[in-house]
Amino acid sequence: MKVIELLLGRVLIVSADARALGGRDRRRSLEVLSAGDRERLGTMSDARADGRADAFLTGRLLVQLGLDHLAGDHLEGGEHGLAPVAALEAVCSHCGSTSHGKPSIPGLPVLVSIAYAGSAVFVALASADDVGALGIDAEALRSHGDSAPALPAPAMPDRELSEPDQDPSPPAPSRDAFDPALDLERWTAVEAVLKADGRGLRVDPSFVRLASGEGRADGEEHARISGDEASYRIHRSVVDRRFLVAVATRKPDRGTSLASAPANEGAGSPSP
Repeated sequence: MKVIELLLGRVLIVSADARALGGRDRRRSLEVLSAGDRERLGTMSDARADGRADAFLTGRLLVQLGLDHLAGDHLEGGEHGLAPVAALEAVCSHCGSTSHGKPSIPGLPVLVSIAYAGSAVFVALASADDVGALGIDAEALRSHGDSAPALPAPAMPDRELSEPDQDPSPPAPSRDAFDPALDLERWTAVEAVLKADGRGLRVDPSFVRLASGEGRADGEEHARISGDEASYRIHRSVVDRRFLVAVATRKPDRGTSLASAPANEGAGSPSP
């Protein structure tokens, strides 16, 4: 399985195509599943044909490979060696459900967020010493020969955003007055901010306000949610020339660092 790695600011992005998940990688991914993950995987087994199970396993394996990278623990020859197993958990802070929610790795001072774009899986990881909140979104880019506007294509339901009895992602923007490039950039940034915020679609996506870096000391794009003081820095990149990726980060609150928080205060892993 081909794994792509890049850095956006202080965030490590790890991505791969779930269709390339082979037998060896599947076995490795099963080794890192938490008890809750195994239950979620069981609900997908009957739907193997739609790729949900493989995307789920790919995401969990990428988290482990990303942790390995952050630890600098690489094997000779360019192969990845798994760091000590750190299972994700999924517990919604709002309703307590384990079927969706903001992901975390209890016991480790690392933040994580996962996004899906078709069969592609993207994992963002960052040290809690550098980042206080983290969210990622990815959308497939249309080829230059495609005349249709680049509306986000349907992908695996994003349980990091969704709530019970809600659609898994915000409604697509109207095609009226639609600028394919600018609207796709906004779309990915908004979803990244909602994930970083942690409330998902309990916050109306229209409340996310983006601001360019003009006049700012850092010169970078930022975002805020109406009514909140928190500011999120937006990083973007095109991955593999086929996907637009946006990452939202918030500065850490030095008084509540994950490095000193009890392991059971973290909550959950997104389910596809």
